Amino acid sequence: MIEYPYRYRHEYQPILWVRAACQPELVSGFVKLAELLNLPVNQEKDKSLVIAAVKQWLATHNGWLLILDNADEIAMVPEFLPLTPV
Repeated sequence: MIEYPYRYRHEYQPILWVRAACQPELVSGFVKLAELLNLPVNQEKDKSLVIAAVKQWLATHNGWLLILDNADEIAMVPEFLPLTPV
């Protein structure tokens, strides 16, 4: 998995990496993404609003690569992905 983003790093801006072994890790990762992307909700206490803001950012931007590291529970992943493809 590490080989792909390394080899094709020039094709993506940004490359976003989130630990996804469990739902709390995904939530925490999306909170960190909100901070890194400097989204206005990055200090929001309601984590669902933060997740929604990151999903909105993903839906409205092109060229990104989102890596969900250790996402063994695939059923929880769709709630963290934008509804509209870029």
